[in-house]
Amino acid sequence: MVALQEYDYPGNVRELISKINKGVAQSRREILTLEDFPELKQKGGSGKPEVKLAYDGIFCLQATFEQFPNFSDMERLLSDEALKVTNGNKTAAAELLGISRPTLQKKLAAFGSP
Repeated sequence: MVALQEYDYPGNVRELISKINKGVAQSRREILTLEDFPELKQKGGSGKPEVKLAYDGIFCLQATFEQFPNFSDMERLLSDEALKVTNGNKTAAAELLGISRPTLQKKLAAFGSP
């Protein structure tokens, strides 16, 4: 859904309708997935999720993955984003995540982060 929302659609609404019709016609599944829209897949193939974070009194974190993320992927994503939000302050990041600083340190070490 995020990939469909973020696509530029140079052809406007007609292009959106065309993409959905093509996806429905070619899909063999009951529910359309990103695989049904190969032109919308994340460019670059880095394997890293594309993340958008907004804060306006409420945090809004949106991420696009090439495949369904596992818990480890999500822990790493949340740890990285908490560190960005706190400008690298591990104590504050751990507090945001609801874990202790030593637990965050262990997780970062397991991820290979400093």
